[in-house]
Amino acid sequence: MELRHLRYFIMVAEELHFSRAAEILHMAQPPLSQQIQNLEIELGIPLLIRTKRSVQLTPAGKAFLVEAKKVIAQTERAIETAHQAHNGLLGQLDIGFVGTAMAEILPTILKAFRERYPLITTKLQNLVTTDQVQALREGLIEVGFIHPPILDTTLKLEVIGREQLVAVLPADHALASQESIDLAQLRDELFVLYPRAWNIGLFDQISSLCQQAGFSMRLGQEALGWESIISLVAAGFGVSIVPASSRLLRSLDVAYHPLQGATPTFDLALAWLPDNTSPLLHNFLQAARETAQARQHMLPSP
Repeated sequence: MELRHLRYFIMVAEELHFSRAAEILHMAQPPLSQQIQNLEIELGIPLLIRTKRSVQLTPAGKAFLVEAKKVIAQTERAIETAHQAHNGLLGQLDIGFVGTAMAEILPTILKAFRERYPLITTKLQNLVTTDQVQALREGLIEVGFIHPPILDTTLKLEVIGREQLVAVLPADHALASQESIDLAQLRDELFVLYPRAWNIGLFDQISSLCQQAGFSMRLGQEALGWESIISLVAAGFGVSIVPASSRLLRSLDVAYHPLQGATPTFDLALAWLPDNTSPLLHNFLQAARETAQARQHMLPSP
């Protein structure tokens, strides 16, 4: 039994007229009659009562018609679903992100993506950059929002956001009243930062900035997450250099200050495996680019 047999039977059963059914199906009547007879032979039961004047469904035919329509409808849904998945309109996308991405740009991208592709489910994992690199390699996520640079050169990276790095000090610090901070003024301070292994790029960037300012950074306390870093600074454990978006983590006990001189910046990038040709991933990357451009986060093309 083939799907065409079900389609032929449904048309005859709905029209109760072989000639009209054949016309709608764009075929001759004799082949249509033969196909219905073959179906009945295969089933071993009559589906239609034929007379010279009319065609009627048998009780078995009525029951078979209900189920045949279900089969055709389910088949059409399966075909539609397959096409949607092929075109990246359906499925699940696993996304990794660093905490600063959620502070501003990621929610905007997700909102735009869900409005454009409502049938796609997104599964989010809050992971530091190094863990995202590993998750991408293992196929646990398909795209990540990370802070470059990274050591893995096999991943495809695309910067979609850039923000300033700023100094954050306890609110009662002697320098807290200044409008801006010369990094050299922090030479005697202890710094609160991520463990280097969790964000090698940022750690080395801040360390290099301190070296350029004429001193070696002294690490006082390690913390996992910007909120923890800000809380420790507020508690007097030291100072830190953080992305400007960390100001969204409001605290009355800290003061944020731009750095004097050439303003260091902090990048946010999309990361994915270049051999991942998933249309779903392609659609997400495109939506992310367009959203970032609209919010003026995208850097000019080189």
